[in-house]
Amino acid sequence: MTDTTQHDNQTAPAGPGPISPAARIFTLAVIALLALILWLARHALVPYVIAIIIIYMLLPVVHWLERALPKEGRIAAFARPIAAIGSAVLALALLILLIGVLLNPIIDETTEMLTNFSAYWEQIKADHPTVRDAYEAYVPDEIQDWVNSHLQEIATNLMAGIASVAGWLLNTTGSAISTVLALVSIPLFIVYYLIDEKSTTRTLRAQFPQAWSQDAIACFRIFDRIFGAYTRGVILEATIVGIITGFGYWVIGVDLFLPLGVVAFVGEIVPIIGPWIAFLISFPVVLATQPELAIPAVILFGVIQALEGWFLAPQIQGNSNDFTNSGTLVILSIGAALGGGLGMILALPAAGLLRALSIYTFMRLQGHGIDAALAHLPAFRKADPPAPPAPPP
Repeated sequence: MTDTTQHDNQTAPAGPGPISPAARIFTLAVIALLALILWLARHALVPYVIAIIIIYMLLPVVHWLERALPKEGRIAAFARPIAAIGSAVLALALLILLIGVLLNPIIDETTEMLTNFSAYWEQIKADHPTVRDAYEAYVPDEIQDWVNSHLQEIATNLMAGIASVAGWLLNTTGSAISTVLALVSIPLFIVYYLIDEKSTTRTLRAQFPQAWSQDAIACFRIFDRIFGAYTRGVILEATIVGIITGFGYWVIGVDLFLPLGVVAFVGEIVPIIGPWIAFLISFPVVLATQPELAIPAVILFGVIQALEGWFLAPQIQGNSNDFTNSGTLVILSIGAALGGGLGMILALPAAGLLRALSIYTFMRLQGHGIDAALAHLPAFRKADPPAPPAPPP
């Protein structure tokens, strides 16, 4: 996730000078029309939004593979297509491995336990006297009677709740995901963009008038940098939480610590609700395999959630787009209210992009050059520090 347009802009002209009032009005009208079109087509664009998220997760792999390929010969001419297709195939293979080797056994075991929960609960009390004694000592008799008479109903409702939460999370990405168009367009869009990424600035320069081309390239640079920073933050946070979770389960003695750590990693991609979904998957597995570790597992989850909520999410996700800790929490809440699961995933980069484009547009309409307008953006102030002063003659 590097700024792929840096080289092009170093050699490009600084852009036109002051903008006339008529040009300002026309530019604002075009921007408003484009925003209206995007809003009206927002449901159809959902697959491409998901594809963009995947693209920015794959770009580091593509760049690494491209650098590893020969720089001369026939292979060099096809280095980017080979790297793009290879990274996509690798991602698909990892997804199949994740589902088949790690997630499927967890899902199957949890489903089996919940399906026969009454017999399973009696087996727990027979095999683990400490769990039975604690349950009988600390849980009031009336609650025990109610639980004993509604065990299977509790398990059935729990299965339905997990299914409804997962269904809600998928449905918030739009009904288009379930269509053939989405199934075809997402893989094709990902591969095509990964191949064409290096020529994006050249394409923009050729498709826009000269007066607009440099601004279009600058807007792409803003988008590229903000989404790159956010993706790095998400991957870093998910990796940290996944490692901590797997290590914590190993410390307390859970046998399936590795797959449960992977589940935590995947859950971290969705802010706020993702970790809870991961816990709803992981906790029944602990109950099914090692019920005596249920309480330590709950305590571990609480500690990790406190660490994430107080430090990791505000620091990593907030710093990736230069938001304060409190601002990050508010933005995540707004994203959840507007777009559900997908809204939470995109809330921070969307807020950063909206802020950056607003500042850039304002600076350009004030007559500032492109470089001066970009210099006012937090993402460019951090990534492009000012050059040291020239030495005296």
